[in-house]
Amino acid sequence: MKRWIFGWLLILLSAPVYAQVLTGPGTQLDVLQKIQGRWRSDCHPVEAGPRYGYQRINLTVNFTHFKFSVDEFPSAECATPRSTTESRFRFALREPIVARDGTPAFAIDFAADGAVKMNLYPLNIIHYKAGTLRLGEPPVVEIEDRLQELDRELIFKR
Repeated sequence: MKRWIFGWLLILLSAPVYAQVLTGPGTQLDVLQKIQGRWRSDCHPVEAGPRYGYQRINLTVNFTHFKFSVDEFPSAECATPRSTTESRFRFALREPIVARDGTPAFAIDFAADGAVKMNLYPLNIIHYKAGTLRLGEPPVVEIEDRLQELDRELIFKR
């Protein structure tokens, strides 16, 4: 009888550890709470189109929306923006997934809320770890599936 009780106790105690390994960075609610607030990317060069220069992306996350404010700068100092555009997206945090490189992440769906001035792939992924936030790498060619790779260049920090 003692072995049977010990066996069940061992299974019950190890279940949360096993579940944590499966979900990676935490439960959906845990990740949802940790991503709330203000984020900012580093100032980086932009070489596409007529807006050659530099930009920094400010991100505000609340329980229903991601709001992106993109500041564009004429020089690498990123001191005074020449323009700022804002876009809002409703989001739904979905199931845990594993990115193509093995990094634990979550599926996240975005839908534009009003006029948007930036492209954000709707079937995206998100990864949070120790004060950094990354979304999926935008596809080169339009696809209809969920993104599978994390963007290695655009990293949001507190």
